[in-house]
Amino acid sequence: MFYTRQGEYLTVSRITGPRHNLLQLRLTQDPNAEPRVERMPAIGTCVHGPLSDQAVLDAVMAGIAHANAELGTAYAIDRARFIDNDCPPEGVYGMLAALVIRRLHSGGEFVAS
Repeated sequence: MFYTRQGEYLTVSRITGPRHNLLQLRLTQDPNAEPRVERMPAIGTCVHGPLSDQAVLDAVMAGIAHANAELGTAYAIDRARFIDNDCPPEGVYGMLAALVIRRLHSGGEFVAS
């Protein structure tokens, strides 16, 4: 896993052989914020089946809820971004979201890029 900070976004990327995923989260203090998902342009030429924006968002929200329950925290996001030609399944974004929250909560580093 690679953790970076790109402006106001916390980013985690995962590359395992031919599979790759990137997730960027923008945190908010507003627990009532309505998170949105955004597709970023494809990188490279690999092509996978299209990911569902709603399924990615649902997975991200589930991952954040899981991490919050585990840590006793109340982290919230207002935006989640992923790369258009990332690999399925969408559920991996839940794991990535939970990893971001755990790392942030533990004081782990997000390298500025």
